[in-house]
Amino acid sequence: MSTSVNTFIEEMVRPAVRDTDSDAYRWESAAILGYIDNGQQIIVGRHPSAKYTDNTDIVLTVPKVTAGGTLGICDRWVSALLHYVAAQLLNEDSDDAANASRAAVHQAQFNEEVYK
Repeated sequence: MSTSVNTFIEEMVRPAVRDTDSDAYRWESAAILGYIDNGQQIIVGRHPSAKYTDNTDIVLTVPKVTAGGTLGICDRWVSALLHYVAAQLLNEDSDDAANASRAAVHQAQFNEEVYK
């Protein structure tokens, strides 16, 4: 079973980057979707078996995610994807030392989970 994109964004990504005020989100969902796409491609490029599929056609690309769809990776890799997306978002505001530090922590965790 694969994770819903909406659930991933609203229940995992936004809390991780402290962007939970729906009246004034810092990051648009479209930007988050772009980072999700990039992160999935990196993960599947490193670990082809990470691609979620319900058939026997395995390819090294993951379809672009949409807000109403599901993630293109197996649930085992959702944590790594969360760290990737959080790092990218926080890097956008890395002129703030706290955000730079948090981005570095998320990037290190992503690297540990994907490149170990």
